[in-house]
Amino acid sequence: MIENIEKFFQAIHLAPRHLFGICVLGLFLLFSSSNVLSIFGIETIVNDHRAFIGLLTLFSFVFFIIQLIPAISKKYRLHQYKKQLLNELYSLSKEEKVLLLYCLYNNQKTISLPITHSVANRLKSKGILKMSHGTGNSLAWSYNIQNDIWNKLQMYELILLDDLTEQEMQRIRHEIFSKYYN
Repeated sequence: MIENIEKFFQAIHLAPRHLFGICVLGLFLLFSSSNVLSIFGIETIVNDHRAFIGLLTLFSFVFFIIQLIPAISKKYRLHQYKKQLLNELYSLSKEEKVLLLYCLYNNQKTISLPITHSVANRLKSKGILKMSHGTGNSLAWSYNIQNDIWNKLQMYELILLDDLTEQEMQRIRHEIFSKYYN
């Protein structure tokens, strides 16, 4: 009895593609005409075990749906995250945009700034920058742009440029970096 229960729970952990295949096969067996079943030589087997095939088909369909729900919710959460990230890029201040543009133009995902740098800390609080762990001091700490955010920045570089003139970029870049690198 316990062995049967263990086998049942192992069946639940089948890959979704296997459950889907069992479901399709069961539906084929249940709803095929007797002429088609006789071609395969399984007409009597299907007729004798129709109830068992129906239950197996139903259970495989239910477990397939149960395993499909987490995959769908994961994709939905990822879509929501990307949408939120894009909204964050639209709402950045000019100083934040210049700092990110500086990284883009220099093709560097890591930038060293003081640990108290206000623009870097604002970007860190928005989840765009991450501080490296244990690799710096109070005057030069490494901030990293995460891979998915870096890819979005490269795709949507024009978002960062939309309301900045060249003079503003130069002025803000000078304000951000001059006191630390001169």
